[in-house]
Amino acid sequence: LASRLNLRVFVAPEVAPLLLNSGFSAPSATDTEALLQFEIGVTELQLQLEASLVRLAKATRQRCVLIYGRGVLDVAAYLPRGQWAALAAATGEVQRPLDW
Repeated sequence: LASRLNLRVFVAPEVAPLLLNSGFSAPSATDTEALLQFEIGVTELQLQLEASLVRLAKATRQRCVLIYGRGVLDVAAYLPRGQWAALAAATGEVQRPLDW
């Protein structure tokens, strides 16, 4: 389908497995500070990955589709509600409040 529509398709890897496969361990849900720091790392890496992929796709000067299996909001599934504001403040990027 992509070739018929003359599209380049790029698929982004998941960020958390990149960190976990690098030797980092997922922190315990009871260690709220370690969990927050881990999810800040995931968020920062996700945002950088998205920015880089968009830049590289634009550089092809072709029609492109970027597919993300996971994104920044996935972090909300692993982070207690009360810590989302701390993550947003730490990254300076996640501006929209979540409607819990």
